[in-house]
Amino acid sequence: MSYFHNGSGVEVLEENNYYPFGLKHEGYNNLAGNRAYNYKYNGKELQTETGIYDYGARFYMPDLGRWGVVDPLAEKYFNISPFNYTANNPILYIDPDGMQLDLSSIMKKGNEER
Repeated sequence: MSYFHNGSGVEVLEENNYYPFGLKHEGYNNLAGNRAYNYKYNGKELQTETGIYDYGARFYMPDLGRWGVVDPLAEKYFNISPFNYTANNPILYIDPDGMQLDLSSIMKKGNEER
């Protein structure tokens, strides 16, 4: 959600809803989007011409749920496809910049439950 705070209150400029892999879900509210604000799914910049998100290290295609290029650290995750986004589980894992999975939340929860 994007909002603007002016002297008379807060105005909602844009609301975006997404499926787990980042494809935009239409039909919630009829707010006109602010075209100048391109940071959408996971706070990443949407390339409006292509529909691809810029994660820094790689570009992500939400319609396919895949990266557009091979993982630069593909050898580290040899059991996962080098094009696979978040090990095919965007609810459980995150990949903040397109380089590698962030497992800190999983590891923390696992240690707390023991």
